[in-house]
Parts: sequence; C-alpha cells; structure tokens
Amino acid sequence: MKILLRNAHRMYYAGPDNWIEERAGAADLRLIERAIQVNNEERLGATHIVLAYNSCNVTLPIANYNPIAHETSAVQREQRPATSKRTTPMAQ
Repeated sequence: MKILLRNAHRMYYAGPDNWIEERAGAADLRLIERAIQVNNEERLGATHIVLAYNSCNVTLPIANYNPIAHETSAVQREQRPATSKRTTPMAQ
C-alpha cells in the first residue's frame, strides 16, 4: 500500500512544487503521519491523503492546519488553571 497526497485538481504530490497526473509517479510517503507533516510543512492547503492499493484508492481529507493557531492554542492550554473534580451530583 502507498500513502500519497492529492490536491483539489486531482494531481498527485511528487515532491516540493511538483504535482503530476499519474499516481504511479507520485511520492510514496509511507506513513499517514508523514503525509500530514509534508502537507503542513509545505503549506499545501486543501489536500487529501490517498491510501492506494492496487486499483483501489481510499481518500481521506486533511483538515487545514494553521501553525500559528496551533501554537496559540497550545500556549492557552498550558496557561489554564487545573480543574477540580465535581463533588456534587449532576442534576437530572
């Protein structure tokens, strides 16, 4: 099985700034995590991960990643005070 990236124009990722029509020449990223990493590092935008096996493709959208927002939310999580456990029963 190959792990590929495909853009909205149905072109496959073959390397930085290189998109091709045929999946046979596409870069096999081998891991879903690597495909997500490439998408985020190269800021590819709205792409899909394609799990390619023989003539079968399973396509998974990648949520848009905003590294600035990601870093901000991580800092906000670190700055939140610890929450205490609820000691009273919940109302029904």
